[in-house]
This record gives sequence, structure tokens and C-alpha cells, in this order.
Amino acid sequence: NHQLSKALLYPLQLVGVERDLINISIFIMVIILFKSLFYLFKTYYSHKICFDIRRSMMEDISDYYLTARYSNIIVEKQGVLINNLVHEPHKATAGMMKLSEFLISLFMVIFYYGILLLTNYKITFLISIVSAILYFFFSRVSKNILQRYGEEELAFNQEISSIGAESISALRQIKTFGIKGIIEKKLRKNIKGLTNVGIKYVLFQSIPRITIELLIFSGIISTIIVLYSISFDLLVSVIPVLTLFVIISQKLFSNLTRLISTKTSLNYYFPSIDLIVSILDKRQLINPVNTKNLSKLKSLETDICFDNISFSYNGKDLLFENITFSIPKGKTTAIIGESGAGKSTITDLILGLYFPTSGVISFNGLSINDVNINDWRKKFGFVSQDNFLFHNTIMENIRFGNLEASDEIVIQAAK
Repeated sequence: NHQLSKALLYPLQLVGVERDLINISIFIMVIILFKSLFYLFKTYYSHKICFDIRRSMMEDISDYYLTARYSNIIVEKQGVLINNLVHEPHKATAGMMKLSEFLISLFMVIFYYGILLLTNYKITFLISIVSAILYFFFSRVSKNILQRYGEEELAFNQEISSIGAESISALRQIKTFGIKGIIEKKLRKNIKGLTNVGIKYVLFQSIPRITIELLIFSGIISTIIVLYSISFDLLVSVIPVLTLFVIISQKLFSNLTRLISTKTSLNYYFPSIDLIVSILDKRQLINPVNTKNLSKLKSLETDICFDNISFSYNGKDLLFENITFSIPKGKTTAIIGESGAGKSTITDLILGLYFPTSGVISFNGLSINDVNINDWRKKFGFVSQDNFLFHNTIMENIRFGNLEASDEIVIQAAK
């Protein structure tokens, strides 16, 4: 190793580079290397944590959508549900990362403040007053403004997602009725609103930096002018201390700017964070009824009975009231009525997608509320008037009725 080190240093010594300079250079390179490695390490783990949190949020929201009562989810616009699942976890996670940036900036502000305090406590006290005024002023002014911007952005994103989802789902109707212009006008209006909010947010975020830069420059110029007016020799004598203060103050105010900017931007992310928290709270409150581990239904042994069933979608206006009838086992039953009379609703009640306002649906001597609803639904073959094909092959779409069915069984079912 010694011979190798000597061989590597020899060319440098030939051109007159001192050994001490070489050692210092090597030391600096080692520091830069470790700094770069630390930066890569920090970047990897900070982004990994960020994406893990985002993934967890999206999985929990998806679980809530698929587990909660159908009636609680279907009342929301499809685009709002998509936005809350895809976009808002990303923004909420960005807000959490801003919180970590805030803590780092706070540490650096305290560190540089301590150095200034050890240098000259009187000037540091003056800087402290200015810093405190700036921090509390911007924090107070920005809180309501940025939170309003965040709420507006959330509303625009949800509306844009809704328009996009409706445009794709109703593509046939849009082309048939020639309402392309109406859809585009509505979309353009919301995109313009979202753009304006984003621009106002960026501009507002830059105000603290501009203000602090002006104050630093004004303070330095004022100090130089005052010292020069008193005595040129005095100005020369304090230049070393003044230079140190300028350098450290620049670092301090740079981190203070970042601290204020991060603190104010948190208000911008709070609406998304609050939305995610509220969804996850709802998930925790889901009643486990109908998913508990009860004895499995081997077969339907009796008629399906509706006993004094009443139902309302909004909790006020009854679609039907106190209806009683039976669907006989082993027979074909047709329910006939005008559009909107409740034919599809009766099917949804049997499937447990909705629950009666009053009355009991029973079979095999049990109420539908006393069986494992997932096990009950597996007994059904269902063809809806609103067909939906998953983004998969026709064979796999048919197989959703029985995931264990072989290709031959699926082909036979399709005939």
C-alpha cells in the first residue's frame, strides 16, 4: 500500500505539488465523496418513505371504497372518487415532506442563530427581533390565504376529474347529441381556475424571499453608511466582524426564508391532508356487519321474502312503502313496472347493495342482515341493464362470476 501510494504521488511531486497540498486535496475529496453519498442516501430514503406513505394511503382509500356500503360511495361523483384516490394522496404526501423540510430549516436557523449569538449578542438581539417580526407576520397573513388556495385547488381538481370521467363514460352520448362544446367549455373554465390558483400560490411563496433579500441588502448598506459617516477607520476596523455577520446572516436569513416559505405552504396542503384523514377515519368506522365469519350458505332452501319493506334513497322520499311479496324458489319471477318504479332497486336490495329503510328481507329462515353478505352474493348470477366490461379479455370478464372456472366452463357459459 505504501509503495502504491508513493507511485501515485510521484507524478504530482514531479510538477512541484507539495505533499501537504496533496493531502489537503485528498481530504477535501473524501469530504465531498461522503457528502455526495450522504445526499444519495438521504434522497433514496426520503423518497422511499414518501412513496410508501402514498401507497399506503391509496391502498386504504381503495379498501374503503370497496368495503364501505355501496350507498355511501355511489352518492359521490366518479371523478371526485378518482381524484381522492389518485391525486390527493400525492398532494398530502408532499405536505408531509414539507413538514420534514420545515424541521430541517428550523434546526439550521437555530444553529446559525447560535453562531451569531456567540459573535455579538447585541446585534444578534436586533436580528432576532427582525426575524421574529417577519416570521409571525408572514405566518399570520399567509395562513388563511394559502389554505383558501389549497381548498380551491382541491375543488378544481375534483371537478376536472369528474368532467374527465364523465366525458369518457358518456362518449357515445356526447357525440350523439353534439355537446362537445359544452363539455370543453366546462373543462376549460376549471383548468383556467386551477392555473390561476397555482400561479397565485407560486407568487405568494416568493414574497418572503424577496422581502428578506431587500432587508439584508438595506441593512448592510445602512450599516456601512453609518460607520463611514462616523469614521473611516472605524469602518475598516469592523470589516472582519461585519463580513462574518454578513456571511452568517445570509445563511440565517436564507434558512429563515425557507422556514417561512415551508410553514406557509403547509396551509396550502392542509385541505388535502384533512380530506385523506377524514376518508381514513370513515374507513375505521365501517361496521363489520355482513362480513363476519358466519356459517356458509350451501344453497338457497326457501323463497326470498320481502316483509313490509320500505325504501328511500335520500332518507325522506320513499320509493316504495310496506311492500310484501315472495320470490319462489325454483321458479322464474318477473318484476314489471314503469321506469323509476324500483325494479332495479329491488335487485340491489336482494344483493345487499342497499338496505331497507324498514322491514326485513329473509331466506332460509334468516334475515339478510344475519348472513355473510359476500358469501350470499356468490350465489348469484347477475346481468345488469348497465353493463360494464373490465379492461381485460371477454373470457376473463365472464370468469369474474367464478374465478376458479376453467376455460371450457367459461366457453359453455357464453353459448
